[in-house]
Amino acid sequence: MAELELELERLRAAILGRDDPLVGERLGVYRRLARAAMNDAIGSILPRTVALLGARLDDELARFYAERGPRTHYLRDVPLELVEHAWRRWRDDPALPPHLADLARLEALELTVAIGDDDDARARPELRLDARAVFRAAVGQVSLAHAVHEDGEPPARRPVSLLVYRDAEHALRTLELTPAAAAIVTRLRAGEPLGIAIEAGAADAGVPVDDALLAGTARFLADLAERGVLLGS
Repeated sequence: MAELELELERLRAAILGRDDPLVGERLGVYRRLARAAMNDAIGSILPRTVALLGARLDDELARFYAERGPRTHYLRDVPLELVEHAWRRWRDDPALPPHLADLARLEALELTVAIGDDDDARARPELRLDARAVFRAAVGQVSLAHAVHEDGEPPARRPVSLLVYRDAEHALRTLELTPAAAAIVTRLRAGEPLGIAIEAGAADAGVPVDDALLAGTARFLADLAERGVLLGS
């Protein structure tokens, strides 16, 4: 008991700023081990982002730990917190590659979809205009300013909206959406009934609700159903 009380007193003294070499050394070792584990997770989950940061990586990690630090209990979520903390600043930093922030957001979304809970895909009622659409849980959507999902370096600068999902074999897939499809999916995933989502999504994209749009939307939704992304109403 006396030894435990001594250790607690040493820890309390360290927290209050009264230096104890033994406590300080142990805390330093723990801090280095923890940061090494988090750095490894960031490197394995955001490999292209890390490669693009290059010599800036160490400074960016130090800034993340100093300004915000991880708040998750899960090591795998640390890279997501880093991206959430830094991507807007990366986007606006002229010293960094202009597509870095988009690449980081896509890699973070891919992780979110990859580790997301899968749901039961039992048959549901067919889509109805007056009902909400049901999407598979492991689906994510993001709008970017660069086509970072395509091959080529550097990627083309053009606005893209991407749907990321897991297929029947649990492999990650990426589908590029048209502006109208992206707007409709955004509204459907927000819970709007299909008929309202089509009308409002078309207005968002600046296209008329005509026979061509309705036919194209029907084909698109059927394709999402075949991919296992859209489950019904």
